Amino acid sequence: MAEAATGTFIDALNEAQAIVRRQYPQAQLYEASINLALIGSGWRFVFNDPSTVPNSTIFLKQFEGRFGTPEHVRSIWVEDRPIQLPITLDLAEAERMCQQGGCIGKISNLTLRYPLGLGVNEPYYIITMASENKRCWVGVNSRSVSCQPL
Repeated sequence: MAEAATGTFIDALNEAQAIVRRQYPQAQLYEASINLALIGSGWRFVFNDPSTVPNSTIFLKQFEGRFGTPEHVRSIWVEDRPIQLPITLDLAEAERMCQQGGCIGKISNLTLRYPLGLGVNEPYYIITMASENKRCWVGVNSRSVSCQPL
């Protein structure tokens, strides 16, 4: 459903990282997200830049399969841990797993992130279905599926 226009979501992640690392070689992926409920929304990739003190943030947007220019912001992104690429679970498979786990509905938001928090030990695809008041968490490594109310 939400695959990148040029291939799989994993392809888009790897391309985003390559683009950002040309300018910021130490950049670490923190998050990828899209708001499907917002017409014209594209993917937003968030990277940490550990080469600055304090760390800073890099945003890269992709719309209709085209990447923009990385935007460097001199403020720290404190919500996530770095996601080590490559990952092997693609977004399309995570969506299928979510549906098989009983979390069915119109997807409004998609996010890949490694949230800070106790007991969180891997990145997750977080698939939100706002109109159904549901959120599905799919573990990137464990492939565990949890469907919860918003």
